[in-house]
Amino acid sequence: MKKILSIAILSGLLFSNISLAQLTPPDTVEESKEIIEKGIDLSIKELPQNIMRIFKEEALPVWTKMYTWFYERLGKKIVAWFNKEISPEIKKREPQFKEEFAKEKEEMREDLPQAGKSLWEKFRELIK
Repeated sequence: MKKILSIAILSGLLFSNISLAQLTPPDTVEESKEIIEKGIDLSIKELPQNIMRIFKEEALPVWTKMYTWFYERLGKKIVAWFNKEISPEIKKREPQFKEEFAKEKEEMREDLPQAGKSLWEKFRELIK
C-alpha cells in the first residue's frame, strides 16, 4: 500500500508539469461552459464505477482482515460466553417474555382509541 501511494505521488509530481504545459485556458465563456459540462458528464458516468472499484479492491479487503483479526482474538470468546451464560437464561425466561409481550401489545391497543379510523379521518381530526 505504501509503495502504491509513493508511486502515485511521484508520478503525479512528475506528470503534473507536463499536463499543465498542455492546458490552455478557454478563450470564451462558452468554451469554459462546454468544458465544465463535459467534466460533469464524465464524472456522472465514471464516478459510481470508480467508487465501487475502490470499495471492492481496497476497503473491503481491509475490513475483511479487521473482522478476521477481531473474530479470531475476541469473537470466539464472546460467542462461547454467550452460548454458555446468556442463551440458557433466555430459554428459561422465554415464556415470561411472551406473556409480557402479549400484555404490552394489549396495552398499546387500549392506548390507541383511533385505531379503527382511516388515515383521512385522523388527518381531519388533526386539522380541527
